[in-house]
Amino acid sequence: MTYPGLGGQQPPPQNAAAAAPLLPGVQPGTTAAFVQLKAGNTIINAAGIFTYSGAPAAGNLIFSDAPASGTDPYGNPYLQGATAYIYFSGQQFAASLSTEIASSPAVSFQNMGSAGVLNPAVYGNSQSETGAFNQLVLSSGDATGGGTTSITLEDQSIGGQIAFANATAVTMTGAAVSAQSFTSAGDISVQGSQLFVGNGTTAEVVLNPKQTVNAAATHISTTPTAAEFNSVVDLVNSLRSAMISIGLAS
Repeated sequence: MTYPGLGGQQPPPQNAAAAAPLLPGVQPGTTAAFVQLKAGNTIINAAGIFTYSGAPAAGNLIFSDAPASGTDPYGNPYLQGATAYIYFSGQQFAASLSTEIASSPAVSFQNMGSAGVLNPAVYGNSQSETGAFNQLVLSSGDATGGGTTSITLEDQSIGGQIAFANATAVTMTGAAVSAQSFTSAGDISVQGSQLFVGNGTTAEVVLNPKQTVNAAATHISTTPTAAEFNSVVDLVNSLRSAMISIGLAS
């Protein structure tokens, strides 16, 4: 028996309770084009995986893994890939696993409210083919608006050190490279046009072992004789040879 207006279905019992609202998730006997799962403070939906530090809200997204960048329903922007977020002074910062530079796997860092042209990142790759190489690069990125960039290797311990172990060559290029103390167990080549020694007050070049000096050059009168003058020339040449031998001149 059918009932008009009910699509051939029997009417519910007169005392039946109202149907309860569907909970998030897959319901028995139902199908849907969009499904959202929630476990604690983590939400999984078609846009990706999103974890919050508390109840989902603006300003507390701490992790996302998404196939594309976007903004969650609470106004938090998120990046493509697996990304962790922290907040300082009301600003959102991100550390993201992506292909930020040279199409290589990278961990990039950015201020979500003011991204650079190219964000600072650590990236690298490895190849197993014969003759291939492994590479790890620390990049400062490229600042917007003509800003400056820098890379600082900082050891905050007492008496600590930063070492380049088992490296056949260490190359430092740029307008300026500075270090409070630098020791090389190998040759040092200076390809620039100038080598500056000193701190504005004192300057000293120490040769070890010390180079022999013509004894006649230990004292020069106000008006040097030819022999004294030649001694000075010998001294300068000796110093130049010593500097060449340790890579300070060519």
